[in-house]
Amino acid sequence: MKQSTATGSIKAKDSRLTAVQSRIGSFLYATWIMPLKVRLENDTLVIAAPSAMHADAARNRFGNQLKDTFKAAELRVYVDRSE
Repeated sequence: MKQSTATGSIKAKDSRLTAVQSRIGSFLYATWIMPLKVRLENDTLVIAAPSAMHADAARNRFGNQLKDTFKAAELRVYVDRSE
């Protein structure tokens, strides 16, 4: 599945997210990755997390794997308090 735009959200059925799920398992994926909003902005993988705990996990536990999977040079993670 292709990404819609350079700043568009990456959909849950994107093959790259499916690859992450295969590597880390369904439980960890559902707990830590599914709640994230992920998008690519040029060479930066931008992740909006629903809580500081999710942001820390995305950055420290899964950050390198996500960057590698999406072939991103940089990773930016922030807490999205809009919801």
